[in-house]
Amino acid sequence: MLVDEPADIIKDFGVVPKPAQSDAAGDLSPTKTPWQHSQKEGGKSHDVATGLPHDLAPLQRHLLQRLRTEDCLFDSLLDANVADFHTLNHALLDLEVRGLVACRGGRYTIA
Repeated sequence: MLVDEPADIIKDFGVVPKPAQSDAAGDLSPTKTPWQHSQKEGGKSHDVATGLPHDLAPLQRHLLQRLRTEDCLFDSLLDANVADFHTLNHALLDLEVRGLVACRGGRYTIA
């Protein structure tokens, strides 16, 4: 993907800007983030039974299930035909941004 500005990356992850929150004095609140995931609807953002976000793709759920049993290198996931390079990279990066997985020493693990 060609990136001209940071908003291009944010848009690719399905994140949309949330209106800025201001306090009584009109200053922006530094503790509130101006971003929210566009797929979060309703009030609940996590499945009660699994504790996972509702909007995870089937591939992401599969990756989390596999990473619960063993840490994996990106290449081993690619060799296992879990998904093509672009799709696998996008899914893992999204999980990493959400704080569900971490990449340590080239190995993906549950965060």
